[in-house]
Amino acid sequence: MKKAQLQLTGDLLFAERKKYRTRNQITFMMEAFFFSFATTLNSQQTVVPSYVAELSENAIFISLISVIFYGCTYCAGIFSCLIGLNTETPKWSAILMCGLHRVGFLFLFISTFFAGSNTKLALFVFFAAYTFACTMSGISSPLFTMLVANTIPDRVGDFFGMYNLSGAISGIIASWVLKKCYERYSFPMDYKVIFLLAVIFAVIASVVLASGIKEVPAPVPEKKARARELPAFFRTAWRSSIPFRRFVGTRMIMAAAEFSVPFFIVAVAGFRGVPAGYVGTASLVLLITKIVAAKILGYVADRRGEMPVLVISCSCGLAASLLTLFTDSYFWIFPIFVLVSFIQTGVNVAESVAIITHSDGRDTTIFNATNGLLVTPVYIIASFAGGILAELFSLDLIFIVSAIVFAFVIIIACRNIFGSVSN
Repeated sequence: MKKAQLQLTGDLLFAERKKYRTRNQITFMMEAFFFSFATTLNSQQTVVPSYVAELSENAIFISLISVIFYGCTYCAGIFSCLIGLNTETPKWSAILMCGLHRVGFLFLFISTFFAGSNTKLALFVFFAAYTFACTMSGISSPLFTMLVANTIPDRVGDFFGMYNLSGAISGIIASWVLKKCYERYSFPMDYKVIFLLAVIFAVIASVVLASGIKEVPAPVPEKKARARELPAFFRTAWRSSIPFRRFVGTRMIMAAAEFSVPFFIVAVAGFRGVPAGYVGTASLVLLITKIVAAKILGYVADRRGEMPVLVISCSCGLAASLLTLFTDSYFWIFPIFVLVSFIQTGVNVAESVAIITHSDGRDTTIFNATNGLLVTPVYIIASFAGGILAELFSLDLIFIVSAIVFAFVIIIACRNIFGSVSN
């Protein structure tokens, strides 16, 4: 049966995958629920910067979060290319890499045992674990996207809208749990409980994916892809689609502003009237907003493509930066993190749709890595520069720069949209 399935192509392959679409979408939504619970408790926008800020006041450590997150996540996509191009089963390749990703979560939890007595060791273990987790995320995420491309044959934008919706509902619950942990426990016990729960729910997500997904793989090329062939694959991906080139070019510029995201929670900590559970509140706002953002941006992506989604995302980034600069009351945490949610959801939806739309099922890892390799250097340079500027001057300078760059990207993206329409 497996051999027969592997020979399916074209309309027959589409029809066979269509049969399992409902089952697979339900499974993915369950996986999104559990995994989003875990990632909310390890949020790069709120929890991780707050944890590092408890260990050190040095702004460079905060900027290092962005360097590791974006640098490792995107660069590691190179390794997923060979796996994706040569694998006979995207499902089990994705699940194996996701399992290794959970090991990184485990060591984030282990770092909390040193937080109360040896902050330098806690920082070392944390950043080592975070680097490993982000690297494995960079390998597993393209394989996960490939799995989606091989199991969800149509209405991809709508799928990602529903996927993010399920994750957002879970995130609301996780944010409530997060808030209670901060209110009930003092440092570092609060983060011990938070990171342990993240490990448990991430493992459950992998079990759900392994047991529920029904895949119908496309034929595997007889000739295996080799590492030395990857540069040629990247060039082909880059040259094959003008819209994809425009999208990646716009993302590269946007990365020079997006590094500011982890600094929003640090800036809010200095607002007037901030309560003990403000991190949980910010996470709750992020996830509630994500429900609306996922549906709106999924709808926009299906009907207008990925570039208008970036315009919305950057408009929200511009507004969030300006609010952070010109307000200092705790009340403003709500609109600020509503806007931050649209920034991150917009990027996730736009990249996923662009990569799947402009590639076929087996080339998604190549397109993902091409995007990552070009965007990553901008993230790294901007993050380090931002951390140094914040340490030498103030956080305000970070948000001034991000506001300017977000505004510039809006102009570039609009030109791409209207230029493609006129052509």
